[in-house]
Amino acid sequence: MPIFNTQIASELIPVQGVTDQNSLGQLSSTLFLIRQHYTFFPVDLSSVPFVLFFIFSFTGISFLIMRFKKWSNISWLFILSGILLWLAVILVKNAEQPIETLYEVLFSQLVWLGILSLFSLTIFFSNTICVFLLQLGHSPTKKESQRKWLILFGFYAVNLIFSFGHLIYHFQTKTYIPSFVFWISSILLGLYQQHKKQGGHSLFIGLAFLSLSTAFLMLYTSNDPGIRAIETWALICQIIILVLFPLFIIRNFNGLIKLNLPIYKVVDKPQILPTYILFIGVLILGSAFVFALNGGAFHQITAAKYNADGELAQILKDPFLAEINYKQGLIHSKLNAKSNTSLARIAYQENKVEELAYYLSTSQVKFPNEKIAIALSNIYQNENHLFESLFALQSARQKMPESVEILTQLAHTFEKLNQLDSSFYYHQKAFEYDSESVLTRANYIYAIAKLNKNTPLPDIDQTNQDPAILANLWGIGILRNQRISSKSLESSFKPKADVRDLAMIYNSIPYFKHKQKSLPINEMAKDTSILSLFPEIKLAEAMQDYFHQDPLSSLEKIALYIDVQPIDQTQGLQSLLDFWHQASLIPVTSPKISNKSEAKAAVKKYPFQLITLTNAIPFLSKKEGYDASLAALRWNKEVPYFYPLYAFRALEIGEIEYAKEAMNSLKKINPTLFQLNLKPFESQLAAAIQRQKF
Repeated sequence: MPIFNTQIASELIPVQGVTDQNSLGQLSSTLFLIRQHYTFFPVDLSSVPFVLFFIFSFTGISFLIMRFKKWSNISWLFILSGILLWLAVILVKNAEQPIETLYEVLFSQLVWLGILSLFSLTIFFSNTICVFLLQLGHSPTKKESQRKWLILFGFYAVNLIFSFGHLIYHFQTKTYIPSFVFWISSILLGLYQQHKKQGGHSLFIGLAFLSLSTAFLMLYTSNDPGIRAIETWALICQIIILVLFPLFIIRNFNGLIKLNLPIYKVVDKPQILPTYILFIGVLILGSAFVFALNGGAFHQITAAKYNADGELAQILKDPFLAEINYKQGLIHSKLNAKSNTSLARIAYQENKVEELAYYLSTSQVKFPNEKIAIALSNIYQNENHLFESLFALQSARQKMPESVEILTQLAHTFEKLNQLDSSFYYHQKAFEYDSESVLTRANYIYAIAKLNKNTPLPDIDQTNQDPAILANLWGIGILRNQRISSKSLESSFKPKADVRDLAMIYNSIPYFKHKQKSLPINEMAKDTSILSLFPEIKLAEAMQDYFHQDPLSSLEKIALYIDVQPIDQTQGLQSLLDFWHQASLIPVTSPKISNKSEAKAAVKKYPFQLITLTNAIPFLSKKEGYDASLAALRWNKEVPYFYPLYAFRALEIGEIEYAKEAMNSLKKINPTLFQLNLKPFESQLAAAIQRQKF
């Protein structure tokens, strides 16, 4: 389990594109592309591996106690008394400490016991692979058996050497078996071989529970010095046993070998040298081997123990003790990743940025990790140290040249530095390394749209429904005036509070226009999380209304949206409003109107066409006619013909003062038209006054 993990962060990148055009010209308005990169976050610590460790450790201790009782023939009373005395000593020494301290003390002792068990069991089972190969190579003839043994043990030896070289001396080869595989294979084979034997197995079962629970804890918590120590000790033991085992076999079973008898069946019953001599040899030579390597495995397992203590202290909400333990781990293994990244987590929680960056960069020296590299680059970027961020990523790329995550971050950082060619290059490289990734594909399309508009688009999967890809595809389709084969959104689509979904919706409207079914954007905008994240959802609703033949509703919503925007952000919106307003005034042939339904449809589609309004109003109710004429006048006060149209509708519903006001305004802007409509107006005015008397 890593200390820090990464997650995808999506950004809205506004660009200008032609979203509409007519005889008046072209409308350039904002589109949104999606740019994605990685951010980091600390992973929550889990108590599960520690609970399992306690359970399996106590199980292992129980088996060892039973084995000890059987061997020593001591009564249960003495054994239980000893256990209670041990617990009493711990309680007395920590009587004034909180209960968490008892957990830490018990855990520390259990970890040491687990390490000793692991150390011992690795020795006891160091010969299991050799015994297995001995059995595997046995054949009907002596010559065939010897040939197979030579091949099998030779293959085993070569792999041990490669694995040891890769682990200790960093051989640059991929043709090796991971060191941990040797250890776990020897343990499992040993348990299987013990299971086949008659008699009690409680000693090995107890050691196995303690060993495997300790190894599991190291693996789950990414305790790299512990894992490395296990691997080193396992390889050392197996290399030594590979040398000693043939000598042991020849010394004890030379006669049986000559007769080609299955000696693997009696390998644990030697006649001359007992088996424990073999294990003592492994212990002595292995210990000498460890200290010949400067005690690396010893210091690593000690650092791992302190790391485990530190993690438990963090789980128990004791950061001070956790920090002490992690720093003790650094004393034994300065560059181990676990201590450094754990101290980085503490620095992150305490907002100590310099310490955080130091520990993360130190953890990268021997054990480069793309997630840590991304975390480090993000820290530098957050502090506005873009070049340090870039250097950290370039260093990580040298060690992990095919990491798509690193390439993506490099592209993002270069764009922030305004190095657009370099940014495009790394987006392209990331896509080439993993063309199936929706992130690299979406980012590559973004880079083409934003940074290099002449590059051909990659092949488009028609079934792809990733919102970032579709948002960028439709965005580049508008920018290039290019039709891209893809399905429009269904009216049942429900977005999440995610800028990718919202940008996809926004770009789909000017891309598909009336060919896309109306989306329930009004309902989407009621979601406060969506509205706060993407206020442009209101503008998307207005655009949808316009492209679905409801220009009046569109203009009303755009005007309302402009009213709540800061003044410095309204220029582009005002251009949008003016363009569509003027587009609605372009003369068109009036549709045929013969009933109320056709009249309402015509007024909705052509709200500012005088002839259409004149033909439609007789089919509408008085209130509907009044509303239609009022909207036309309110939006087009410079057009004199809408004044008498409105004035007569106002008289019909008794709004005499409004009618007079409209005619007075007409008198000022177009006296000629006023005179033409004066007599009909006065006649209808008198009738309206007469109606009000009743």
